[in-house]
Amino acid sequence: MDMSVWELNLRVLEEYHPQLYKKLTERLNPGPVSCLTEASRTEGMTLYVDTGGAAGYLHSRYNPKAELDRWWAEQEPELKSGAILIGMGLGYPLQKLRNHLDSEGMLLVIEPSLEIFRCALQTLDLREELADPRIAFSVEESLSHSGIKAERILSDLFYDVSVLVWPAYRRIFASFCNDMEARILEEANDIRMDQRTLLLFSHDWTRNFIYNLPALVKRPGINLLFDQFVKQPIIIVSAGPSLNKNVHLLHQAKEKAVIICVDTALRVLLKQGILPDLVVALDGSEKNYQHFAGIEERGIPLVIFPTTHYKIVAEYGGNGFSVAGSTEYVIHEFLECVEAKGGVSYGGSVATAAFDLACRMGGDPIVFIGQDLAYPDGRSHAAGTIFENIQKEFDASKGMKFVEGIDGRPVLTDRPLDYFRRWFEDQIELRRGERKFIDATEGGAKIRGTEISTLSQVVETYCQKSIGVSEKIAQILHSYQPPDLTQLRSRLKKSIRNLYQLGRLSRMAIEYNSRLREVYQVRKIKPKKASVYVEKLDRIDKLIQTLNQSRLIDLLLQQVLLVVTKGKLSEEPPGENQIQKAIRVTENGRILYSGIWEASRRVRDYLEKALNELADEGEEFR
Repeated sequence: MDMSVWELNLRVLEEYHPQLYKKLTERLNPGPVSCLTEASRTEGMTLYVDTGGAAGYLHSRYNPKAELDRWWAEQEPELKSGAILIGMGLGYPLQKLRNHLDSEGMLLVIEPSLEIFRCALQTLDLREELADPRIAFSVEESLSHSGIKAERILSDLFYDVSVLVWPAYRRIFASFCNDMEARILEEANDIRMDQRTLLLFSHDWTRNFIYNLPALVKRPGINLLFDQFVKQPIIIVSAGPSLNKNVHLLHQAKEKAVIICVDTALRVLLKQGILPDLVVALDGSEKNYQHFAGIEERGIPLVIFPTTHYKIVAEYGGNGFSVAGSTEYVIHEFLECVEAKGGVSYGGSVATAAFDLACRMGGDPIVFIGQDLAYPDGRSHAAGTIFENIQKEFDASKGMKFVEGIDGRPVLTDRPLDYFRRWFEDQIELRRGERKFIDATEGGAKIRGTEISTLSQVVETYCQKSIGVSEKIAQILHSYQPPDLTQLRSRLKKSIRNLYQLGRLSRMAIEYNSRLREVYQVRKIKPKKASVYVEKLDRIDKLIQTLNQSRLIDLLLQQVLLVVTKGKLSEEPPGENQIQKAIRVTENGRILYSGIWEASRRVRDYLEKALNELADEGEEFR
């Protein structure tokens, strides 16, 4: 007996999208959208939907194919490497997009109705689309869930992504389309901000990553704290202006809740005589080091990341934990030589890292204080921080805006803070029902998904008995045995040798590239002479790629690569002849090879310093 289209599609859906399959097959009652498929007057099917607030056909009642062709003629010239399709209807636009998708492209289909998705699977053979690894689906999911999936494709393709909307959805799902497009725009802006940050701090991060390597591998991993405080209260202390309202109450929570302090707020707590259980230091800038400068080292366990400013680690990192997953920039191959330290997810701020750590530790409830995510009365930080005198005023040109505060009234914020707020909301949404999240900041922006409370109420309700926080953390630290570093030292030596070779090859490439440029600048060009240098440069390029397989210098090269691939020399001006093009290309090559030489020299120096710190007693490697 032949299987129906529905059964064939379901088989593939179960194999490639098991969660969506479960969602589809477990819904027994009709959803909020009612659907009716009908034959069109020419060929193909159409679909009538009624949302209860709007109704209409998703495809032409006369000729769905002709309608699709007209729509595609408008979209195709603007199509980029990837696409986000809002509204798939019966699947016609999905099939068209898949047929034109690059081999390395990606497609995210966002469908607001599970019932429409069901009708599509009952109508068209979509097995190829469902099994295509380039295609992801977000069906009847929250704005947060769909936004997270959109962020992934935008990040992977460096926001070279087209956003397409099937026209009928703008009429029938108008609010959904507007909200989804706004969310995708926010995600694209956030990614651009992340990329600018990457370019701005590429040199600092590379230095911090490698300088911090000895401490990262010698210290216990943060994973030793995972699930150590299940169902115990954890308070995350941030440095927003409202911290001054209730920080003194933390005395009452000491040993009765885990107190995780972000680096910016450390001075405020110490001034109150409060020693947090953990301090999280994430930022790699010199300004972040100033949060610690002049503070007496008191043995508070410090949670460090590869990005943490190296002076913080060197001067205050003698006691604490490492956060170092296996995919960290630059140093991932070295971290593979020792036991896993554990990683946390974060959304660009130290408070987001502290939040994910609290979740992994098992905290319940997780309580925010000082998490304003806004500028109440124009203030940016709590009194007692190094930023206490910063004042903010509304300036739309700088991305500032007003959002809902915890009291329902508007409060001033900006793009980075609003991004952090949405990150918290997305993460809380993903963990809905798992545990309780309480915002006891007593000011600032409202974080959707949190229960609003005061810190005194939190202390009274959840912090009435000792849970031995400091003793448990001290025991974990004391019992840790550092790993054998023999393999790591060997890997470092090999990388240093490779970097010496990269430097030598790049200097040779600079010389050959200069000679090639001279060949093109003479009146009578000698093609054979030019081809000799071209062949030599090709061989060097292949050797450089081989030596840089571990991508040690890639982060330092970000700015150079941006200039080479997106700068003026990458564009062919009108009327350019072959000689002019050759000269332009060689100038671009000079920039690239000089960048490789400088990056390999810097990283080599950093690695030699790290290796000497990891050397056996009496051993020196320079």
